[in-house]
Amino acid sequence: MSYRYPRSVRLRRREEFDLLFREGKRARGAYVRMLYIKAPESVGTRIGVAVGKKQGKSCVRNRGRRLLKEAARRLLPWLREDYWIVLQLSSAGLTKGARDIYFDMADLWRREGLMRADWPGADFTPWTKGEENE
Repeated sequence: MSYRYPRSVRLRRREEFDLLFREGKRARGAYVRMLYIKAPESVGTRIGVAVGKKQGKSCVRNRGRRLLKEAARRLLPWLREDYWIVLQLSSAGLTKGARDIYFDMADLWRREGLMRADWPGADFTPWTKGEENE
């Protein structure tokens, strides 16, 4: 099982983002907001990240993007096939840590039925102090 966030699973084109913002189903967690649709023509699962300029300076926005990408990377192996997802952080989420974002995203994806049946649950990876430093 691969734990990468490869280029092939990223939403990159404006048309893809426009489709999601126009027709996507919206869901909201405590810190993560999400738009998603079933992918057209079975082109595979793709994930995009959007952080608005009104949410803070570039260093804050970049940190938010990194947090979202890392949480998505950890959950990607258990995501159901052929969904397009755009992830956003709420303003409160910009001040939270990676662990909080991960657990909120896992709960949100589970509630919306995006996780596969063999998903072992949000605690599949130990969050130990040693892992954070590596």
